[in-house]
This record gives sequence, structure tokens and C-alpha cells, in this order.
Amino acid sequence: MNIYIVLLISTIVIALSNAVVTFRKRDITGAKTLFLLMLAIAVYAFGYIFEIVSKDLDTKLIWYGIEYISIAALPFLWLFFALQYSDNDRLIINKKIYILAIIPVITIIMVWTNPYHGLMLKEFGISTGLVQDISKTGGIWYWVNIAYSYILTITGSFILISTVVNLPRPYLKQGIALAIGALIPLAGSFIYVADLFSFNKIDLTPFAFAISGIIFSWSLFTLKTLQIVPIARDKIFDSIGDAVIVVNTGGIIMDANKKTQDIFNISSQELVGQNIEIFLMTKNIEFRITDADTKEESIGRIFESGKIFYYSLSSITVEKRKGKLAGYLIVIHDITQSKKAEKNLSDSKQKIEGLNRAAFELSMCELEDEIFRKSCQTAKEIMGFSFCSFFIEKAGKVTSKFNSSAAIEQLISDENFYNDFVLKTLNKKIAEVKEVSVFPEKLKVNAIEILQIFAVLCIPVSDIGTALLFGDKKDLFNNENIRLTQLLIGHSSEALKRIWLQKSLREQAELDSLTGVYNRRYFNQLIEREVERSKRYNYPITLVMIDIDRFKEINDRYGHQTGDKVLMGMAGVIGSQIRKVDTLVRYGGDEFLLALPEVSDKSISAFVHRMRDAVVKWNRENSLVDFEIELSVGISCYDPAFSEPVEKIIHYADMDMYEDKKNKKHK
Repeated sequence: MNIYIVLLISTIVIALSNAVVTFRKRDITGAKTLFLLMLAIAVYAFGYIFEIVSKDLDTKLIWYGIEYISIAALPFLWLFFALQYSDNDRLIINKKIYILAIIPVITIIMVWTNPYHGLMLKEFGISTGLVQDISKTGGIWYWVNIAYSYILTITGSFILISTVVNLPRPYLKQGIALAIGALIPLAGSFIYVADLFSFNKIDLTPFAFAISGIIFSWSLFTLKTLQIVPIARDKIFDSIGDAVIVVNTGGIIMDANKKTQDIFNISSQELVGQNIEIFLMTKNIEFRITDADTKEESIGRIFESGKIFYYSLSSITVEKRKGKLAGYLIVIHDITQSKKAEKNLSDSKQKIEGLNRAAFELSMCELEDEIFRKSCQTAKEIMGFSFCSFFIEKAGKVTSKFNSSAAIEQLISDENFYNDFVLKTLNKKIAEVKEVSVFPEKLKVNAIEILQIFAVLCIPVSDIGTALLFGDKKDLFNNENIRLTQLLIGHSSEALKRIWLQKSLREQAELDSLTGVYNRRYFNQLIEREVERSKRYNYPITLVMIDIDRFKEINDRYGHQTGDKVLMGMAGVIGSQIRKVDTLVRYGGDEFLLALPEVSDKSISAFVHRMRDAVVKWNRENSLVDFEIELSVGISCYDPAFSEPVEKIIHYADMDMYEDKKNKKHK
């Protein structure tokens, strides 16, 4: 077997071995690129072997094209790796480096399409030398690619060599090994292209890569290349997020990173040479170095511009070989944010617990005003708002239902404020914060000098109105407060809806749906209470039974709709004549019953006369029928001295009413 092929096979084995090792270390910066670089070398050598052993020119050209996939990619991959290894990866981060990949792509296309244009190879045939590869005369693009490859390879090598020069001593061997490994293939390729020596035009590049691969393997296994990508010491040390102070065995500060200088507002020159414990004492931090690793949480507070900062300090022992103590690393970790988060969490927990209590108390409220007052009190005590207002929308009308202060009541009475804040909040259906600066101009004096308001939180209340919460501090209007206030207002809304529902159910159970006066069921409950009061305070209860004359005729001649209007009209007329303590009941059909506490015979006569006059007036104003509507009235009285059953008293009133109706017919 040709020794040249043996060397190429060795190159493949070495490159693939390096590729496996680097792939296992792929999480380290630069390892993936080096893996691709080794893979490209293997493909290059593999293709070159088959170019040599193939007998006909067409087959050799195919393998030549496969080779060029790697040949074109190698310079780009080398530059890519050099940038990563030296930490000069700005071109990689902003992706501008990928523009350089255009040339390799074009080169590969040129190689495979060369028969159509000859730009890559002008003339080519089978070499007659020691190695029967392709003899060729390069076209224009061949030399463009050569120039491109050398520019990228030299640039990558220069970057690596520059890095090697500045490397700390522990990483110097790694860098030198990589730099030599890069220069050897470059030299081999240059010798081949420039034809400096006569080796029957044998391509020395794969041999160079074989030597380079051996150097890479040695550096990988012996020097542990890629375990730590060596960046300049200052960049590593200063990029650490915590403050790190290097202290010798005598407690003297030897070095400190930039974060330390920022925290203590002191330069590195001022720090170096000071005793660490004394220095920390000047910053109100008590800390003693021991020979064991120590860690203390939240031990110090440093005041800067009135702010409090919390830190945790750790002491880490640094040993030389054979266990001899070399010094200490003092690591100062800023835990201010975690402390603030801890406090915020505690505050949030207290707010949520308070909100839960308020939700329970709101669920027990029986009156609207109780809900408004409790909501305002909770918003003030838990969230810190100064004032509170509630507007309720019913039947399309928005009315102010509660204001926590007279000053707020004065503010919201302004038409501009009402239109700009209340109505707009209702329309938007989202919570919104409005600062004082957007208040109407003439309200600024009130808002700033009287109310001391910074802003207003406007919260729609579940389609039933809106709530306005006024605060005098900017931090009141943070996301958490707004969210918790929305929850509070939501609980208030549900409590209001509950009360309104209960009221509606009571009204449905107690009121007549047509006339709006009390129904007979309510009267049965009421009269029991009134009788008890009558007995206790010894006063009479006058019951008045009222019937609409000729009501059946109204329904028959004019229809039930007219009959309903007459019923509603008579209920309104009678209701307008009674006192607040009196009760009007639709007793059944066209009959109404009145319960009048503490009314004398003389007073009842005057009342009946006024009621009949009111009916006459109503007839003139409405004229629903072509005859005068009249009322038949029956009166009876419950006297606690006799304790007759109420049913009997109602019966007496009913009989008296029919007697009144009969007398009218006989007139």
C-alpha cells in the first residue's frame, strides 16, 4: 500500500479520535467548532484517498468535489474557532461572521459545476507522479478561493497567537500547542500551492493536518485543552457577579475584582494592602477569617445614598500543593434583592390575609352602606389608599353612592371630573391609573393642596358601576396593589349583588307585581306585628277595605289592559293619601286594604273624603273610561281592649264596604 495513503488513513483516525473527544466536551466554548474542524479534516483525507486510488478521471473529479466541501469549510471553521477560543466572539454573537461563509458555498458550487464554466479548473488530468491525483491548472475562482483561505487561516492564527502572548502561565502551553497546530497545515498548503519544493506536486496539506491532529490530541489529553477556555485574567475576574477579595495568610488584601470596587466605592490601589477585617469593620461589617470555609448570611448593611444594602459573606480557603495554606478568597454576595423579595412576600401575605378577612366580613354585611364603608376601610388599611368613592349604575343612570370624605365629595361633584374619570372608566371596562397632572386644571388646587392626591385608580365594578381610589404616593399604584384592589372591589361587587338580589326576592315575595303595593302575603305577616304593638302601646288599628266600582264592566268593555291601568292608577291615588306608617295592600282582584295605626273616627272620615276627591281629580286627568270611576269603602277598627281576631275585623270592613256599594246602587 502506498505510504501516502497510510498517512492519510492515520490522519483520518487521528481527526476522528479528536472529534469524539471534543464532542464529549461540547458544552465547553469552542468544542463544537473544533469538532466540526476535525470532522472536516477527516472528510478531506478520506476524499483525497479515493481521488488517488480511483482509476478514471471522472471518478477522481467526483472525489475531488467531495474533498472541496471540507477544503472550502476549513478556513472558515478555523477562524470561527479562533474567535471563540480567544473570546473575541462579537462577530459570532451578532451573526456578521456568517457573511464569510458565502465564499465557501460559492467555491463548492464552482467545483461541482466546473465543466460548464472552467472558472475553478482551466485544465486538468491524471498526474503521472508518485501519487496519481488530479493535475490541474487553476482558474480565476481557484485563486480567489486560495486568497480567501489564506486570509481567513492567517487571521485565525494571528488571533490565536495574540491570545497566546497574553495568556497566564498555566494556559500558555495550551495556546502554543493550538497555534503550532494551526501553522503546520498552513505551511504545508503554502508549500504545495507555491511549488517551493519538488515533490512531484504532491499535496502536503493532509500530512500537515495529520501532524496538526497529533498535536491537538496531545494538547487535549495531556494539557487538558478545552477544559477551561483561557480568556484574559482581568476579564474573568472582573466579570464575576459577586465581589471577590484575595487575602493572604496574614489577612492582608492582595487583590479585588471590579465588583468589590463598585460595592465599596474604592479603587483597587486603595484596597490592596489593607487588613480585611479592619476594612470590613469600617463598613459596619463584622467578619473574622478562620482556617475553615465559612458563610454568614445578611451580616452587614452598607448605607449608600440613604439606601440599605444586605450582603452575605463567604470565606474560602486556598491551598497550595501538599495542603499548605496559600490564603483566602472572601466572596461578598449582594442579597438585597432577595431580602426585598422576602419582605415583599411577607407584606403580600399579610395583604392577602387581610383581604380574605375583608371578603368574609363583606359577605356578612346586610346594608349597602356597610359594604361601601368596609371596602373603603380595607383599601385604606391594607393597600394604603387615602380616599374612596363608589358610583353605581342603575337603569342607565350613574349616581354617587359613597364618598369617604367631604373633600372627595366636592371633587367628584365637578362635571369635568365626572365626565373624564367616572364615565370614561365605565366605558373602557378596564382598571386605569390617572395621575394628578391629567386632572382638570381648576381641580389641581383641590387635588394637591387639600386632598394631597398623587393619582386615582379607576376600577370598573362588574358592570354595576365604578370605584375610584385616591392615593398620595406613587408606590401605591404598583401592579400588586392594583390587582389586590381589583379583588377587593370584586368582593364588594358580589356583596352588593347579594344584597340587591335578596331585596329583589323580598320585593317579589311581598309586593304586587302589577301595582307595586304590598300583597296579601305581606299583609298577613305585617298585621301580626301591628296587633302586638297595638296591645303593647294600647292604640287602635283602623282597617279600610276599598273596592273599585264597576271594575268588571271596565274589563269587559275596555279590556284587561285598561283594567290594569285603572288598578295602577287607583293604587297610586290611594298611596298618595296615606302616611309613612300606614300600609296599602292589594287584597285581591280590584280590592285594596289599608292598615292605619292610631287613627280616630274623625280622622278616618277626613281621609276617606280626601281620597274620593283625589279619585275625581284622577278621572279628569286620565279619562280611561266614559264614566266616573268611584271607590266603595268599608271601615272597621281593631281595639286591643276587646282582642277580637283580626279576621273578624277584616270581615267587618268587608261587609261595610259592600254596604257602601249597595247604598250607591239605590241612590
